[in-house]
Amino acid sequence: MENEYDPMATVRNNLKKDDDDVGSDEFQIPINQIVLGNSIYEMRKLPGGIADLIVTDPPYGVNYQSRLRSDTFDLIEGDGKNDPVLPWSFAQCYRVLKENTHFYTFTCWRELPRFIRLLNYWHFDIKNCIIGKRSGHSCGSLNYGFAPSYEMIVFAHKGKREFNKTTIRRLSDNSGYVRRFDDMIDWLPVNEPNKSIYFHPTQKSLELIEFFMLLSSNKGDLVIDPFSGSGITAIAAWDLGRNFICYEISEEYHTKSLKYLDEFKAGRHNDVLNRVHRKLGYGVNEVKQVSLIDKYLFD
Repeated sequence: MENEYDPMATVRNNLKKDDDDVGSDEFQIPINQIVLGNSIYEMRKLPGGIADLIVTDPPYGVNYQSRLRSDTFDLIEGDGKNDPVLPWSFAQCYRVLKENTHFYTFTCWRELPRFIRLLNYWHFDIKNCIIGKRSGHSCGSLNYGFAPSYEMIVFAHKGKREFNKTTIRRLSDNSGYVRRFDDMIDWLPVNEPNKSIYFHPTQKSLELIEFFMLLSSNKGDLVIDPFSGSGITAIAAWDLGRNFICYEISEEYHTKSLKYLDEFKAGRHNDVLNRVHRKLGYGVNEVKQVSLIDKYLFD
């Protein structure tokens, strides 16, 4: 029998190389930037234990190409079956996270076992596989299978952290607010519903990313996304007063996401922000973007 491809072997054989890149005195931490580059190399430059939260939507290793629009998207870079992206990325995610923090990664049912195996290998404490209802169907066979209508998000801890108490949803009897959310999210859109700002084949909704940030981080915290794509994590962090470091390997999507973020800052997408704020239970006047710190200080 042909030996199964083992991406772990590459990681194990090269982990020592991290020592040469981490903690350089000349390196400046790119706070509140979307960095153009391969995150599995760029994240090696970060010191360990600096991130308060990671939310990411990595390539699944399925050679995904969306054909839902007339202008078909290109294949996602790094999404080949044997690309050693996930092992490297999850290793770096664990290293840069502080103790007692949360980690969210999108995945699909075909790749869920591989994601779980890799996260367990790097000592993440997996808590849930969250199911998010899509607003439409993703691609698939029209005649030989059911229409995919959901996304999967693996939620894990590094250490142990409680959720923040929020006022996102009232209890049905109006006696208070939901304290423990279901692992089936059918009250928030998973994929971006506004097609006029939809430019990435796997673009997620601002509501969902902000929901995770509200539960798992605080104002002024540092959120990292190794696979930025549309830049939605950066936009959510900006809107909620978090700091961010995002990485995008595609020059095309890097350029578009920077433009997208600038448009939000300039107020060109206030309709989207209004939608998000209403959905998450707080008024526009109650949410004010705080002045993000120019330099993130580490103890």
